[in-house]
Amino acid sequence: MGTTLAAELLAACLAHTHGKRVLLIGRQTSRQRLPRHLDLALPMATRPQTWKLVQRGATDIRALLVAAGALDALTATSVSLQMDTEAGAAFGSHLAHAAAGFGLRVRRQGERWQLSRVPALRGANLETRLHAWLSAIGVERADRDTVQVTFGDRGVELARASGPIEGAQIVLADDDALLEMPEEDRRVGLHARSMTVTLTARIQPLPAPVSLFPDRGVSILQQPQRQALVAITGDDAIEARAASTLGGPFPVRRLATSRYHALSSGDGAPMIGPLAAGGAFAIGGMGDAAAFAMPSLARVLVGAADDAEAAWFAAHAPGADRAHVAELAL
Repeated sequence: MGTTLAAELLAACLAHTHGKRVLLIGRQTSRQRLPRHLDLALPMATRPQTWKLVQRGATDIRALLVAAGALDALTATSVSLQMDTEAGAAFGSHLAHAAAGFGLRVRRQGERWQLSRVPALRGANLETRLHAWLSAIGVERADRDTVQVTFGDRGVELARASGPIEGAQIVLADDDALLEMPEEDRRVGLHARSMTVTLTARIQPLPAPVSLFPDRGVSILQQPQRQALVAITGDDAIEARAASTLGGPFPVRRLATSRYHALSSGDGAPMIGPLAAGGAFAIGGMGDAAAFAMPSLARVLVGAADDAEAAWFAAHAPGADRAHVAELAL
């Protein structure tokens, strides 16, 4: 269950790489809807195990896109990482050193880190091409609004008008799927946070195609024609925080804005694994790197993971000791 690019890639891995029958339950999204993820192989993580998993995912996704005829959608981009606080500076330094250790080009400019050669998934037609390829390799689809989902004592149950949907494994593959659960059933250490994403008119050039301001809760993707896609976490001082990351001209004109909710953990590490209620597999808190974790997750689901992958997912499962995965606090 899921509507994101990560959900589509998970379906592709399970069907194409592992030969599984897959039913992808999601909603059709409008082409006018603003993107909600940057889809970067840049985890907000300092632990090398997470970096290794995401970097391996980038290699696996490259092979997948070759099969789908969409290799051009995997590009390398530059990311500017700006920290403002003492805790943020410590986090940024550790993250930058991890990035350098895994092959990214890293340069420090004052309180800003410049990371180059970051794998990213781009292209307005990527999801359209993936959709067609998934159909060609046998992935079935169902519109979320045509599927009855019941969260109860027996776990998650699915049904269509024609009858129950039977499956070996139910995967709640993105935040929207998890947020549809009753709150008491998804109390696995994930918290919903308000998000605002806005597309601006032409602005001054930014230091890199992607600019991240974790201390301010702002992420920016510079668009063609120097427009900017700006994502802001939380409800307080949205305008001021967004404006503080842009160079003008002011006032910055908004072309479109949307609001939604995303899930995050209190310790900065994702929560991925089977829920106690019925064994549905939940994916939450992975952020913009979620798509690049999908090849490893597919191997876990089919029992083909190596020891390192199995250990990583076991450590991030609901109920595991978070002391072994918690990130530096921001």
